[in-house]
Amino acid sequence: QIDLPEPKINNTFKASLIYDLIARDKIGDDYVQKVNEFQYDAFWLRDASFIAYMYDLTGYPDEARRVLDFFPNWQREDGNFVSHGGQFDGWGQVLWIYNQHFKMSRDTSFAKKVYPSIIRAVDWLRQVRKDDIWKLMPESTPGDNELISGHVTGHNFWALIGLKNAVEMSLALDKQNEAV
Repeated sequence: QIDLPEPKINNTFKASLIYDLIARDKIGDDYVQKVNEFQYDAFWLRDASFIAYMYDLTGYPDEARRVLDFFPNWQREDGNFVSHGGQFDGWGQVLWIYNQHFKMSRDTSFAKKVYPSIIRAVDWLRQVRKDDIWKLMPESTPGDNELISGHVTGHNFWALIGLKNAVEMSLALDKQNEAV
């Protein structure tokens, strides 16, 4: 809740929250957080991570949890989190938002539930880095606004942020041996 003397700001805040809530599809037990109902009427791990963070920041942790409960559907057998081929930024953003939600909500049951998937994701990164000459995230052709093929800088920065958050969650869950 914000309350400023300028009604336009208050109304913009409320409208933005409502637009994100509208941009969800309820499919079975899942809440699929899409970017919007128009041009980007689809699910992306990266965008849903930011929107879940917004729900937490604005006092709606239950809505954030509903969004995050859909993420395991996007973890592949090898441990990678990817919602769109070649777009590896979602990997780091999932690890980031899992820990951020845990830190804000203090929901230990959530952290314990997602922790095994974090370990699998980190194992995936260890494996793919072995095959890369620079020891980075895999080369890709995201086909998005980057319009490049190769090592995408943002994917690597998000990987670092994700790893930092994985370590934080490991320590918070008293799993020091897995944090190294």
